[in-house]
Amino acid sequence: MPFGGYDLICFLRYLAMSMAGGGWMSDYDVFPLNPLEKGGSAAQLPNGGTFTLYEKQLVGPGAVPSLASGRQTEWDRIAHLIYENALEHREADFWSDFYAFIDIDKNKDGLYKIEDGVLQGRRALTGRVWQQSDCGITEEKIAVHFAHDAIIRGQTRTDEVMSDRPRIAQSWLEMWATKCEIVPFVDAPMEISVFAHLTSQNAFQTS
Repeated sequence: MPFGGYDLICFLRYLAMSMAGGGWMSDYDVFPLNPLEKGGSAAQLPNGGTFTLYEKQLVGPGAVPSLASGRQTEWDRIAHLIYENALEHREADFWSDFYAFIDIDKNKDGLYKIEDGVLQGRRALTGRVWQQSDCGITEEKIAVHFAHDAIIRGQTRTDEVMSDRPRIAQSWLEMWATKCEIVPFVDAPMEISVFAHLTSQNAFQTS
């Protein structure tokens, strides 16, 4: 298969979530912001428990699988869906669960939900002290994702490097907490099909 050890684990985590009974899964560099209006318990998962990704692409189809939710049967369905997608691309030089979700969204309408519920870390890192006027981009966001991309493409100090990511995230979260009001997240799924017209040139842009 066209993926290494790390990406194999990324595929297996969907089966692990199914075995664990479903619910929520997040990457380790995703940090909570606003609560969910309905609480987000196993009995109150967004979209009725349909598998949902929350970090939509800024450009192009699909979503980053940094935060996901779904009932147990949905995690099982998605685990098989992305495995089958990987088999379809066995000749590719590289494939991942992220690429699979982009490809599925682009070519097979409606097989999972996308919500605009996670703020990309690079948008949070503005290079200046956070003000109340900046809080609009965090309203109704469940979390913020300080991925490696956030440090590469966000505005940080010239002396800050990738290894400073934990400190940068903590500092931003503390700043956000002093400036912004809590605005609960309300699930309102995007129509996946709106991305169908986008070309393959944009298909694999990372968020």
